[in-house]
This record gives sequence, structure tokens and C-alpha cells, in this order.
Amino acid sequence: MSFLENHPKLHAFLRWAANVFHAIARGIENFIDHPLDLTWKVTKRCLIWQRDLLYLNVQRTWDERNVLFRAGMVVALIFFGFTALLSAFAFYFEWHMTRVPGIDNVVYLGQNMGGFPTDNDRLDFYYTPQGAFVHDIRYDWMVYLERPWKEERFASPDNMRSYGFIVDPGGESDKNPGGLPVGFARRYDPKHNEMMLDLTCAACHTGELQVIKDGKRTSVRIDGGSAHADLMTALPGHFAGDLFISLVNTYFNPLKFRRFAANVLKEKDSWGNRWMLSSELWDVIEGIFIQTVQEKRLGIYPTEEGFGRTDGLGRIDNTAFAVNLDPKNYRVADAPVSLPAIWEMPLLDWVQYRV
Repeated sequence: MSFLENHPKLHAFLRWAANVFHAIARGIENFIDHPLDLTWKVTKRCLIWQRDLLYLNVQRTWDERNVLFRAGMVVALIFFGFTALLSAFAFYFEWHMTRVPGIDNVVYLGQNMGGFPTDNDRLDFYYTPQGAFVHDIRYDWMVYLERPWKEERFASPDNMRSYGFIVDPGGESDKNPGGLPVGFARRYDPKHNEMMLDLTCAACHTGELQVIKDGKRTSVRIDGGSAHADLMTALPGHFAGDLFISLVNTYFNPLKFRRFAANVLKEKDSWGNRWMLSSELWDVIEGIFIQTVQEKRLGIYPTEEGFGRTDGLGRIDNTAFAVNLDPKNYRVADAPVSLPAIWEMPLLDWVQYRV
């Protein structure tokens, strides 16, 4: 006989402990899918529990059952209220998105970079990272993030054009594997051990003229020209505001998060990695929220920049010296200007300066 067979009580206890451990592990795995799932399960169990207490347990006094009923209703109202609020925010931001016509054809002027979207010099200008992180957002997050209210990719060509970005018809390539707009690059960061989203000079210094002829819309690409995108306005219908609410909705919406995690993690998709991804996503959301509130409270950016304008030096200085070093270094940035063409640089005494 084995040791456990000689001690049946110990054997029974170990079996019970193993079952409890597996139950806890399954609960954790279900929770990792998303916190909202657990909230719903707790709410459902509370409703079932109060139903049993109300109709099946006659030994309880009416006052006791009334208290339990109210407690269950409070839990249910909190859950459904939170869900309704999140849905309302997503729909509100989605409703403000403006759709723009697609491009049928793109004509390149050459400008010593060739006449095709796949010319190496052009791709280097568009997609070579230059060290401008976007709030620690990972590159793959931007590729697979969904719009607030729909399953359509946030970075889909139609959606990004509505923010004023230029989407290259070349699509995915070795230098642009995610098929993101001109100026969106990826850069490896040893701190996170991941490829991060990076913005290049081309995001603000690539323009286009659109011409309609014979019912077709043609884009004339002007490399080095003035862009017309709106990078910074944190309002519905603008890139920064819509990106933030998309991150929030992905975090709290379990269906969106499952699709997001499956696409981002790929073969590494597991409950443990989903937990880490959820935690990283929350850290980014929290960081953006805290920075935005702090800048609003201090009145750092009192003048709305809008499409094709930004206070480039003010934002660069505040990011480098205040966000990354010390908030005491914040300075008011109230001088948004139109994004200049880079071929004017040789005409200036200083490429960048503030008065």
C-alpha cells in the first residue's frame, strides 16, 4: 500500500486542495480574458442568489431578503450603468468621425526620390524611425486596434485619411509591415523589449493635392510639403481623442480585447500573456489620462491647433523636458503654426527657433 492509501483523510484533503487550486486557476484564466467578464459573472450570481433567497428560502425574514435584494440590484445597476456609459462614449466618438472619399490614383512628382511608392529613398523618408515615441504605444497595437464602436481597424486607410493622414497605396512592405500611413514607423525599444510606434518627419512634412477628373480622385504627392493632419487635438473626431477612447474601449470591452490580444500576441496568446498585455494597455491609458489632465490644469496648450497646424517646438520641448524629465519644466505652448515645407530650410538662419 502507498502512503496516501494508508492515510485516506490526507488523500481526500489533497484531492480537495488540488480541485480548489484548479478552480482558482480556471477563475484567473477567465478573469484574464478581461475584468468585465468577472464583473458580469459576479453580477449574474448575485441575481441568482437573491432570486433563491426571495423565492426558495422561506426561513429568511422578509427584512433580510429585502436587504439582499437591494444589494444585488445595486451590483447589477453598477455593472449595467458602467457598460452603458462605456457604450455611450464609444458611440459618441464614433458619431463624430468624418468619412472622406478614397483615392483612385496617386501621382508622384519624383523630387529625386523616384516616381513609384516602392522607391527606396521615398520609403526611407516615410518609415525610418527617428525616436518620437507615441505614449509608449506598441506598433502592433496601432496595427490591430479597432475603432470605438466597430470592428473596423482604427488604422484602416479610410479612417486614417479622415484625420488628414496620407495612406500610401504601396500598402504593406518590409519598412511598413503594418500598412500604416506615411510617417508612422516602428522602432525597437530595449526598455520594453518591443517594437514601439514612432512618428517620422514625413508625418508632418508630406503633402498632397487632390484633383477630380472624369469622376476619379487623383492625389498628387508632394514629398517634403506641408501635411494637413491633426495629431494633437484630443476631441471626438480627431486623431488623439479617438485613439484614446479606442484604447479605453479595447481595455474594457471583453470582445474587443479578445480579438486585440489574439492579433497582437499571435502564437504567444495565453492567459498569462493576456494578463501582461492588459496591464501594459492600462499603464498607457493611465499615463495618457494623467498627462492630459495635468496639461489641461496648467493651461499648457491654450490654443487649439487643428488640421495642418501645431506648436512643434513647444510640444517637443515639453515632451523632452517636462514629460520625460520634470513637470516643473512645462512651458505654455501657444504658437501653433502651419506645418512648413522642408525645402525652405536653407533659407532660414535657424531651422527651429522660438522668439
